[in-house]
Amino acid sequence: MKGKISLISLVVFTMVILLTGCSSGEVQQLQRDVNELRQQLAEEREEKEVAEQRLAEEEKMADLVANVVEEKLVALEKKMAEKEQQDLLVDMEKILAEMKQQVATQSVCPAVTSIVPLFTAKVYSGTNFDSFVGNIASPWPIDFNWPSGGPLNLSNSFSVRWESNVYFQDGKYDFFVRVNEGVRLYIDNLLLIDRWGPNSTREYQASATLSAGYHYVKLDYRNVAGPGEILFYWTKQ
Repeated sequence: MKGKISLISLVVFTMVILLTGCSSGEVQQLQRDVNELRQQLAEEREEKEVAEQRLAEEEKMADLVANVVEEKLVALEKKMAEKEQQDLLVDMEKILAEMKQQVATQSVCPAVTSIVPLFTAKVYSGTNFDSFVGNIASPWPIDFNWPSGGPLNLSNSFSVRWESNVYFQDGKYDFFVRVNEGVRLYIDNLLLIDRWGPNSTREYQASATLSAGYHYVKLDYRNVAGPGEILFYWTKQ
């Protein structure tokens, strides 16, 4: 099988013929070689164009696949986020149902309602909530005693605010506070006890009639100097 004619060999052959003279047969052979070289170049150019077209199609297909994969990933992430939100709503509905069941089936304790309230307790430096320091754990009932200093390594002159939305059964409630030094108690933003002091250890009481449902409870406390303490709870009449 005859191999491909290279451009270099054809140039060399042509120079030899020009320098040494040529016969008609050699000229015809030279023409055949030139035509064959032209055909080879045309075939190579066609193969290159086909290869470039194939590469372009492959790149286009790769871009298309990448776009489809990205769309699928975005859709999957969206579905996962929606499922997490749905699961969270289901969990919240379960918790609310359990709380309602407790209200319907459990009796009221002497000092608290059927659902134990969860208060957030924010600590501030200064006697008027001047600078927020941090939160402290607040079990129920609220009962703290600071013989010296205060929470979160504070010295004297600090204030604490307890807040919660508490579920109450329908009825009349008595609220009790024993405190050293100042205290203010709000139920649904209504001020029931206002003994901002400073005072020595004293006990205070206030009453309120509440409808069944959640009510906003806020307890403000401040310590000016010396030991501090506060006890807060309520009973249902």
